[in-house]
Amino acid sequence: KKKTSRSLKAAYKDPNKGKSLRKWGTKTNKRTSSKIERELGRKLGVNFKRHMTAILDSGRRIDVDIFHKNKDIWVESDGPFHFEKVHKNHNFEYSKARDLEENAHCEANGILLIRVNNYKYTLEEQIKFIRKEVKGWDGKGKVKTLY
Repeated sequence: KKKTSRSLKAAYKDPNKGKSLRKWGTKTNKRTSSKIERELGRKLGVNFKRHMTAILDSGRRIDVDIFHKNKDIWVESDGPFHFEKVHKNHNFEYSKARDLEENAHCEANGILLIRVNNYKYTLEEQIKFIRKEVKGWDGKGKVKTLY
């Protein structure tokens, strides 16, 4: 029997409840990926998929870079936009606030959120860190970072 994550079950019951609403493979999620993000998703294996639209408790929609298809595990492959103002039109404060809101949502809703800095660490270092965190996860909401 195929397992379904708690957040997906909650979205089916009540998509306005604030858990996550998955729409992978639909035209509503037109987000693009960096090359390293695509490679990370591929190397993590068949249980991980790329791009999921999630609705946070506040009602804000976000795109999760990589997620586990049977467990409440999200992976964010964070590039320079998450750490510094990269150009004059980049609203860095908004990016920081969105990341903090996503962190709080995951902690409150039993989701393991793994954030990796994709320009500071090699792909192999990121994969090793993610696998270690997934293996040691106790099922409680938390945020783990490789920054």
